[in-house]
Amino acid sequence: MAATEPVVPTSSLRVICSGVQNPTVDIVSIPSLPQLLPSYQPRDETSWIRDVFSHQFPTARVLLFRYDFAKSPTDVSWLQILREGTTLLYELIHQRSHPKEMNRPLVFICHSFGGMVLKQALLSAKQNVELSSIFKSTIGVLFFGCIHNHTPATFQTACIRCAALEMRIPLGRHEVSASLKGCDKWNILKDTLDKFRQLDIHFPIWSYCETRKTTYKTRRLRLAESLIACEEPLARLNIDKERFFQVDMDHLQISSFPTRGHPLFQQIIAVLNGMLATCKELQVSEEAAKDIDVEQTETTSEGSLSLTIEGSGLATPTSSNGSDDLGHLTEIQTRPLRLPCRSILPHKENLNFVGRSDIILRIHSILQPDNPGNKPNAQSVFALCGLGGVGKTQVAIRFAMEYMASFQAVLFAHADEPANLLADFARFAVDLGLVDPEESDRLYSYVPWLLVFDNADNPDGTILKFWPHCNRGAILITSRDKRLAARFGCQILPPLQEDEAVDLLLKLTSMESLKVPETDTFGDVEHGNNHQEQLQAARQIVHRLGCLPLGIYQAANLIVNDFCLLTEFLSAYDYRDLVTSGGGEGLFHNPIEEPYRHTLLNVWSMNFDSLSEDCQKLLNALSLLNPDMIELDMLASGATKASKAGERGWSIIDSPRKLAKQKAMLLHSSLLDQNHMAKTLSMHRLVQASCQYRMTPEQRQQAFHMASSLLHHVWPVAPRKNRHRPDLWPTQGRLLPHVLSMCRFYESSQQEDKTSLVGTREFAELLYNASWHNYERGTFEHSEPLLRAAEHYCLGHDGCELILADIYGARASVATETNQPSLALENFTLQYEFIDRAVKRGMVELPDIRYCFGVGGMGNGTHSMGQYEDAERWYRKCFDAFEGLNADKRIYGGNLAFCLIWQGKLDKTQEVIDPIINSVPDTGFRTGYIMYPLGNLQIARGEMDNAFKTHSDALRIYRLSLGDKHHRTADLCHKVGWHHHARKEYAQAVELLNRALAVYEARPTWYRNERARTKYKLGCVLQDMGKIEEGSQLINDAEQIRRDILGPNVLPGGERDFDALVMFWSR
Repeated sequence: MAATEPVVPTSSLRVICSGVQNPTVDIVSIPSLPQLLPSYQPRDETSWIRDVFSHQFPTARVLLFRYDFAKSPTDVSWLQILREGTTLLYELIHQRSHPKEMNRPLVFICHSFGGMVLKQALLSAKQNVELSSIFKSTIGVLFFGCIHNHTPATFQTACIRCAALEMRIPLGRHEVSASLKGCDKWNILKDTLDKFRQLDIHFPIWSYCETRKTTYKTRRLRLAESLIACEEPLARLNIDKERFFQVDMDHLQISSFPTRGHPLFQQIIAVLNGMLATCKELQVSEEAAKDIDVEQTETTSEGSLSLTIEGSGLATPTSSNGSDDLGHLTEIQTRPLRLPCRSILPHKENLNFVGRSDIILRIHSILQPDNPGNKPNAQSVFALCGLGGVGKTQVAIRFAMEYMASFQAVLFAHADEPANLLADFARFAVDLGLVDPEESDRLYSYVPWLLVFDNADNPDGTILKFWPHCNRGAILITSRDKRLAARFGCQILPPLQEDEAVDLLLKLTSMESLKVPETDTFGDVEHGNNHQEQLQAARQIVHRLGCLPLGIYQAANLIVNDFCLLTEFLSAYDYRDLVTSGGGEGLFHNPIEEPYRHTLLNVWSMNFDSLSEDCQKLLNALSLLNPDMIELDMLASGATKASKAGERGWSIIDSPRKLAKQKAMLLHSSLLDQNHMAKTLSMHRLVQASCQYRMTPEQRQQAFHMASSLLHHVWPVAPRKNRHRPDLWPTQGRLLPHVLSMCRFYESSQQEDKTSLVGTREFAELLYNASWHNYERGTFEHSEPLLRAAEHYCLGHDGCELILADIYGARASVATETNQPSLALENFTLQYEFIDRAVKRGMVELPDIRYCFGVGGMGNGTHSMGQYEDAERWYRKCFDAFEGLNADKRIYGGNLAFCLIWQGKLDKTQEVIDPIINSVPDTGFRTGYIMYPLGNLQIARGEMDNAFKTHSDALRIYRLSLGDKHHRTADLCHKVGWHHHARKEYAQAVELLNRALAVYEARPTWYRNERARTKYKLGCVLQDMGKIEEGSQLINDAEQIRRDILGPNVLPGGERDFDALVMFWSR
């Protein structure tokens, strides 16, 4: 029988950070008492120490002393704590047994009763020659929430109370509390405190005392009480070497290391940096005495170890001196801007423009680049507000055309919808040759530019997301929202002056000769009277049109086409009751602006009535689409496909000849305009609104069916087995504004006191597909209205289980991306219920990819709630459901891998990842996605270099497949930035974290959780670079966002707490 090996006790003193090859100092942390309830758990500050000290003090070796106390409640006494002091002393001697280590300087950090442990250790070291190196090498001690003085009458009560708080046990009716109260070793404890104060202490001591009350319970069923557990008289050593501070913390808070955002964190770093700086000076002096050529630092007083914090600068931690080039991940190539740039599509110069010279001059005085009245380094903004149809857009175009030479870049953006702004800014990027945000900063900073936000009728919710954040450039806004007047230099654009309006009417009707005074050369009195009658009629017409330019344009078109005199038109105008106000109030709903003049509706009625039946039918359908850019290719393709599918309404333009004919009639009526270069049609919003208003319920339903059918046939749908198709995004993005317009029209009809529109399954599917596009692109603000309208239709009609499953799956997916786990699980559950119902009704035959989505969604929902075992079961069921399908399951494989890592099942994680990542080694999003948990697995196994490479490669794939502005790419920027921080490559970490933050800041509401996490991490990096105040400010900002998310009473957190704010696939 083999001999039994002796049992070697596990060391209680562990090295957390080993520092450089030859550390210059040992920092020893001694925590407060272990936690007893709900289960025994020794204090472990390992994460905090590693995350902070490894960066702040890279030349230090950091050790943590873990000790057991009250693990056996039947044998608890204060003598136990003192015995731990002896254990600490011998552990230190063992750790410092090498001759080069024996005299290495020592710094101790003690929390609460950890101070008692240290005092006993130092007393023993002082009394024993063989152990005295520990006392002699000590250069400083920090005490937090420690009891030093037993003379106050509350000493014993305070000891018991502090112990109970730290161990999370009630003060009364608990066996450990009872043992401590009945302990007869109080004199030994007091004797230790007295002897420590009597030591000839040569090192400085910092004592920190709480000032905030701690809430506690004396018994389980009693109400909680609160008081200061360790008051100032108890917490003072009252010796010369002590510096005493009071901190706004309670006892539980001061008994642990502070969060990075707390002021105490900054002071700890400053004190320790000061100690290490003094230690370094002494070491340099000693080396110099041995005639070793070492660069001298500041001279220290001879043999003195005293330290003065005032005036001592913070030591800057070392960092990598590698190249600034971050390789293919972060390298920025400077590209030349394409200047001058005139991106003003679809607008062109209006040769019939009249008046407004005073307004244009005022705009120029504010926006001109070299305006001497402008503040230096300030952005110039001017808002042009007023009634729709009053000519705001035309004034903006005129100003841009007239002063184009003053600006190197003139950019015209349609600001009525975020989707249009997104498309316009994408066009700007192409026209300017920009691809990176840094390059746009170069434009904003050095080039005179003009940006026009046209039709910004909801500025708070739209243009601010696209506002250039810089101190250069000129911005011109046109809007119906008159509230902008209080925010910017603003001109409320009135209608034209009567003379200007008359000039416009006469110019458009080619009757400008009426402006020349008629001379009675031949005594033709009748001719002169007619001249005056026409001129007077012109004034009456523009007066009845309210001098609105758009109304004048329409009236002039009728006059020219009907070959009528102004007096004849005026007679017809009165005859048709064009100036009555009846029937128009319900058309426009903006309470901020004045209502449109009802005469405009009547003027346009004359245009509508002149159209053929087919032309009116087409115009009605187009009026439900986005009016700014109706692509002719979309009309041609959609009409052809719809007509072939049996939609008779679109037969009116299902050939190039038919489309050309109908388009010519609409253009002739001036109800539409055409941009020949862009091959698009456009419709003024007043024309659109008037057209919608005048339709009968039957016409509205017919137009709605035609428009939805057109979009249904042209919307490109990715196959369900591969829903991630970035190649379809450009086409889907161009169609999205039309789908959103249809959605609003449908929802409005359900709420108004008129006949509701009747949707179709195809319309509901279109809305779902558009919402999924928004999910893929990360533009979540558009998804919910689309899903809500689709859900409204499906819940009212039988046989829509599959569409409803899609709807709830999309809503749940958006909830996961926006960190709403409860909402996600709720909707994933509904998705599964409807797909399961469809299976039972025979609507789906298994295996089917939609059933896989339903099961996998349940895995995502339970996973997001932290229900890892349930999630694992759902994911494995999902894998089984994929059997027999030729479909890509890598996404769910990645999610299962994340789930297994959280459970510590590392080998099983590898078993899941290996076959998936090796099956399709492409550079698509799914490959990058599975690499994310692979890197996390490598981190869990301590393979940091491999993990860094894996996550870096995943980021490269995300950038290629999703683009730099996608939030998933930002997630990996954060992750790789985390790696750089761990590698002490601070400049690279800051760059990547700032990139991630810029993406999140673009949609601050949707990504506030990610913003909080990245701000916190960026603050940590800046602190570790030596920028303590700047980093602390960012951390405090992050804490405020976290409080906004979780509630005002949430306690400050660390990196794990901020990681918990985001979805599992973003960590």
